[in-house]
Amino acid sequence: MVNRITKLPDALTELLIGIILGIVLPSFFFIDDMITILATIGVVTLFVFSGMEVDTNFIVTNKKFFIEHIILHILVFFYSWNRNHSVSSNLTSNRPAYLLGTYDSFSKFYTLINKNNCERTETMG
Repeated sequence: MVNRITKLPDALTELLIGIILGIVLPSFFFIDDMITILATIGVVTLFVFSGMEVDTNFIVTNKKFFIEHIILHILVFFYSWNRNHSVSSNLTSNRPAYLLGTYDSFSKFYTLINKNNCERTETMG
């Protein structure tokens, strides 16, 4: 009934009602096993409702557009993965200051770490 008045999707209406009830009646809800189960069911139904609202006819009629963009996203992912994987492995290594010094963008940070004689990964955070 609320979504007929506001013209919002069902999942969004349920989410907003849950937030409003949590703010208005904070002592009514207690964190226990039941609220955890209800939260899991809520997330699952949110994804089900989101999937039900996908207009498949629109996707089928614009098939070329979607295929081009999916291929583009896959190519960008694999192109950037190599450098991102390298940086993330350097951040978790034993001597990140030494390894990150090889990248131009980290050279200023590298000299700052060397001035302070910090060589552990905790300084990266």
